[in-house]
Amino acid sequence: MSTPDLHTHVKTLKTRMERAWPSIRKGGSDEQRQLLGAMYDSLTLAERLYIFPPTDPQQNWDQWRHDVIRPLSLCINSAELLLTDEDPPLTDEQRHDIQAVFDQAIALSRTIDNLYAQRATYMR
Repeated sequence: MSTPDLHTHVKTLKTRMERAWPSIRKGGSDEQRQLLGAMYDSLTLAERLYIFPPTDPQQNWDQWRHDVIRPLSLCINSAELLLTDEDPPLTDEQRHDIQAVFDQAIALSRTIDNLYAQRATYMR
């Protein structure tokens, strides 16, 4: 697993959010707009962490993993909330876009877990 793979996943996740944004902005509730905005902003702020994972001791890897999982957790939890909250209900287009965001965030989380596990195995 290489670090360019991580950045590709982040770009795909952000693209999914950008696809969801117009319909949420136009037809979503204030809460839906705030959740999607927070998801995008937190991922954008942490984006550099996905490009440059640490190359040194395990302690730095532990901190890196903690730092990159935090915005992903926000994405996963917020997308899940948007998908399950029926007040107001999402349109089919919004539901499809948010489901894609959720699926991509889960995939990125698994990629990070795999990279971290590989690193831990290598360090032994």
